[in-house]
Order: sequence, then C-alpha cells, then structure tokens
Amino acid sequence: MEIKAFIKPQLFNFRFLINIFIMKNDNISYHYKGLIFALSLTVLFAVSCTSTTMQQAQLKAETTAMGPFFAGPNSLIAEINNQESSSWVEKDIVSEKIKEASLKSISVDLIGNDSLDLSMFGSVALSIVSQDEPMTNIAVKNPIEGNGTQIVMDISEEADIGPFLKSGKFTLVLDWDLLDDDFREEMSSNVLMNVNLKITE
Repeated sequence: MEIKAFIKPQLFNFRFLINIFIMKNDNISYHYKGLIFALSLTVLFAVSCTSTTMQQAQLKAETTAMGPFFAGPNSLIAEINNQESSSWVEKDIVSEKIKEASLKSISVDLIGNDSLDLSMFGSVALSIVSQDEPMTNIAVKNPIEGNGTQIVMDISEEADIGPFLKSGKFTLVLDWDLLDDDFREEMSSNVLMNVNLKITE
C-alpha cells in the first residue's frame, strides 16, 4: 500500500510548504536540503500512522448515600477509579487511549430495597466531576412519571465527558428529588452509561 493511503490531505500541504521553503532558500546547501526533506517525511509518516477506532462501551457504577433522607434533592455518590478497578462492562478500556467520548444513553436503577419506587421522586439528575474538571450536568429526568425502579434519563448533548474518562478518576453525583421525607438507613442506585469512544491505537 502506498504511503499516500495513510497520510491525510492536510499533511500533503505541510510537505508542499517544506518543498517551497527548500527551493526558495538558495543559501541552504544541497546536503541540508536533503536532510530537511528526509526529516519532514519522517514526521509526516509518524503522524499518519497514528490511527483511531470507534468503539461502543458501557460504564456501570453504584451510587450510594446514608440516610435519613429529606424532601428535596438527595445526592448519591460513586467514586470511579478506572486505574485501580475498572468500571467498564465487558471491555478493558485504557483511559489514556481515549481521544474523544460522547454519551449515547444513561439509565438508572433503584436497588437494595423493595419499598423504593420511582413514584417517590419528582426528578433525578446526574453530574460528573473530577479533580481537574468542574462539575458538569450530563443527564436529567424531569418530571419522573410512572413507577417501577428503572428509568432512562435525558442526556445533555453539550456535555463533554471526554476529559473525565481520559483521567480515569472521577465522581458521579446522582441527585434524587424526594417528594417526602424518608428515614431509611441507606439508598443505592445503579448507573449505566452507554458511550461512544474514539480510541487511539
């Protein structure tokens, strides 16, 4: 396969500029012109050989909080550290190789207590935060209608989760808006995130 098959069009523009520079500078000896040209080709080839692939993946986390719980927002927390224990489902994703990431869907499931029901809540919101990135709202469901324990949230199209997933260490904050006080000792919810990833090979 020819080298051209690997190199993006804009890389040819760079090589073209290098050639123009060499031809217009008569003060550069023939030896150094050749050296500059060879180095430019090496750089172009190295850049062109960096490939990426698109993958669909799932990240699962359990958010928890200790009671009692009062009417209004109540935050359930999940600390994610994919460098120590992966939260990815079925796939080993290397955080450092994530180039881009976007949300496909997010579902939440109340767990751990049969008396918990979606009818107890007015809304639910999910945020993500890390040491280096500010808290970002990534999904919401408002209002909550019906009952049961599982709900699919409305994701934010503008939310950029790439920096969080690249770092491998971040916190999920799930805010359930309780309609009435509840004095149970603990509340837990599973969060399942379906994401599209661009991975550097």
